[in-house]
Amino acid sequence: MQETNTGRDGNGAAIRQTGHGPEHGAHLHSKGRGAPRMWAPGSRERDWHPRYDLPSVPEPDADQGHPGNLPTEVSSFVGRRTELTEVATLLSRTRLLTLTGAGGVGKTRLALRVAASVQDDFSDGVWLLELGDLGVAESVEEQLAALFGIEHDPRRGLGPGLRRFLADRSVLLVLDNCEHLLDQSAKLAGALLRHGEGVRVLCTSRQPLGILGEHIHEVAPLGVPAPGRPARAAESGRFDAVSLFAARAAAIRPGFEVTDANYETVTRLCRRLDGIPLAIELAAARLGALSAGQILDRLDDRFRLLTKGNRLALPRQRTLRALIDWSFALCSEAERTVWARLSVFSGGFDLAAAAAVCGEGFPADDVDDLVTGLVEKSVVVRADTDDGQVRYRLLETIRHYGQDRLAESGDRAGVLRRHRDWFRALARRAGSEWMSSDQSRISALFQLEGGNLRAALEFSLADDDGGQAALEMVIALCDHRRAWATLGEARRWLDRALVNAPGRTVVRARALAAAGWAALVQGDRTTAGRLLRECRTLAEELGDAPSRALAVQYSGLARVFAGHFAHGAKLLAEAVDRHRELGDTAAEQLAFAQLTMARCFGGDPAGARAVASGAVQPEPRRSPTSHAWWLWCHGLDRWKHRDHEVAARSLRSALGVRAARGDKVLTAMALETYAWTWAERGDPVAAAVAFGAAEAARRATGCALSGLRHVHVPHLRYAAVVRADLGEETYQRHYATGLRSTVDEVLAGPPPEVAVPSPRERPPAANPLTPRELEVALLIAKGLSNKEIAATLVIALRTAESHVEHILSKLEFGRRAQIAVWASTVLPAREVPPS
Repeated sequence: MQETNTGRDGNGAAIRQTGHGPEHGAHLHSKGRGAPRMWAPGSRERDWHPRYDLPSVPEPDADQGHPGNLPTEVSSFVGRRTELTEVATLLSRTRLLTLTGAGGVGKTRLALRVAASVQDDFSDGVWLLELGDLGVAESVEEQLAALFGIEHDPRRGLGPGLRRFLADRSVLLVLDNCEHLLDQSAKLAGALLRHGEGVRVLCTSRQPLGILGEHIHEVAPLGVPAPGRPARAAESGRFDAVSLFAARAAAIRPGFEVTDANYETVTRLCRRLDGIPLAIELAAARLGALSAGQILDRLDDRFRLLTKGNRLALPRQRTLRALIDWSFALCSEAERTVWARLSVFSGGFDLAAAAAVCGEGFPADDVDDLVTGLVEKSVVVRADTDDGQVRYRLLETIRHYGQDRLAESGDRAGVLRRHRDWFRALARRAGSEWMSSDQSRISALFQLEGGNLRAALEFSLADDDGGQAALEMVIALCDHRRAWATLGEARRWLDRALVNAPGRTVVRARALAAAGWAALVQGDRTTAGRLLRECRTLAEELGDAPSRALAVQYSGLARVFAGHFAHGAKLLAEAVDRHRELGDTAAEQLAFAQLTMARCFGGDPAGARAVASGAVQPEPRRSPTSHAWWLWCHGLDRWKHRDHEVAARSLRSALGVRAARGDKVLTAMALETYAWTWAERGDPVAAAVAFGAAEAARRATGCALSGLRHVHVPHLRYAAVVRADLGEETYQRHYATGLRSTVDEVLAGPPPEVAVPSPRERPPAANPLTPRELEVALLIAKGLSNKEIAATLVIALRTAESHVEHILSKLEFGRRAQIAVWASTVLPAREVPPS
């Protein structure tokens, strides 16, 4: 059979070449080192056999449809729909495209799928040259020549036979696994681009070839759901990693599906495996003997667990350990050392931190270059932040591998200590700068470095310095409080640090004050009281005035939270004086804001004067958090005086201070008060949404409403009114909307109006109490004892007790708490003066 080849004459016009191809065509499908050569016996490279022209492209097989040697897929291709289009588009625009990425991320599979999708664009075929099983001493060019059945002379660069063969061909060549033969692959790719106008090259490599004309596409891990997303199995198809696990799991255990019951386990498993396809497939292969939950529990020993791979794959692709071993072997000795040291970072790092932690034994500038080299080898991932900073991270699987290598090196303790020292210094700097106007930057910094701070704390707690470093770090982090996800987390670190450092030190006194504050806001008044008393005693013993001032301040807050505003204000005023004497302006500002809050809730005219003089006039030296506190106090004062429109504007301004939103306690308080103003202004829908948002803020920080009686009592009263206006079902629907809403969404305005009866059209609630009994009931709702009620109403204690007994009898209640609920629920808020 005669075959026709297309070429061009010297002017570029198309010409056709003919060759007798059965002998040649039969070999174009073969590959590897054993492919027969297409020369006449005994011929030399310069002597083309007179019977033969250039080897010709074969007729496509009936079952193949296209010339080439792409393998048939033996398992389904999952996901990457958008990426397939992107890579195919890139390939149409460049002649050399390299897919880079970590081992096991799916570079080869993506390249082959893209190559198969563009076969119609290459009349002379799509050809795969697998380099993974070649040794470093073997010739890539010789393998390419063998693939096409062409004689190769290693002394002459890209052989004349290859040059003539490819000169006028339309071919896509896929060079797979180039990383260990990088120089040879780069040289070959460059020569192919120079000598074959119709040749395009698609490479896969853990490192770019690094030649002119190369375009690079980084293949990322498969998408996984973010932590904290609602567990909905119906959404699993949106995440390629989950879809891949489900597909491979069904092959092992027919009928396996991702359901609401196992969704959280499967998504956590995929996240722990970084969305790396090979790791996910190896994990799914374990489902024959283990459940998904059991696999997840064993992932800390992932390199032993994930060993059941494809027996037909290259040895380094059969287990996760072998896959990462291959990457490690490709690194220089210095890169291996830095890789192991970088494994102590949790959640990412910048170059300054890398130099401080990993630079021992290297010249100052070398760490930057070594990190860059690891980025090029797809070991380290570059992860830019929203504000333009450049950060880096290790995928969790690669980090685990590095930790094993670090343990083997004997250098682990020293690296961890340098890591701890770096982040302790960072915490100190941030603590000293916290009350400045740069709170947004500091807040963003600690959001980025939360994982590293926790890792540094863990090391400090295990270190042999008596726990002092851990206490110092905890105190610094508590000074700005944004480093913690919740108050509960802060308390756990504080409790552990206090147990580890029992010595009578100033650092311990400061930690006791911080622990007392956290317990107080969580509603644990008993523990808070014990910690603050111990703090005060230790501070007096040591003569530590700052800790003494904090103990007084937080004790004052405890009284305010219990509804004892006058006593609380007295203690807070003392704390303000103590901070002023110490010259601690930031602490003085915050204590004075809290004093103003106490006075506003207690109806003290001094509170109104304070907010009138300063709350709406931001001072240049005032931090965003302090200013937000002042705005909240102004809103409280206006609410207290029934000026609800102005109160709402001040509260909106307080919530609008973005730099202060990390103070979730303040955010929750402001949202709660904002809900009261909506209730007062007759919009129960907006009030219900704000109530939900306030609850979400409290949950986010672990703040207990029940422990904040000064807020809890008005909350019960207003929530009862809003429920009555809307009806329970409608209230819960809008409340749930608030739980899902951001602060910005709440501030954007109320949802569409819902037809509800006007509060003023409702019949008055049944009230069997006399006016004096009603007063007593309201004071009970405020949390006052019988003795305090007697003092407030200027009546005898026995008279107050008698009123309480009559109320219980008339309402058929058995406990005082039922009176408080009744007063908050039955009596309309607009008819009751704010407490």
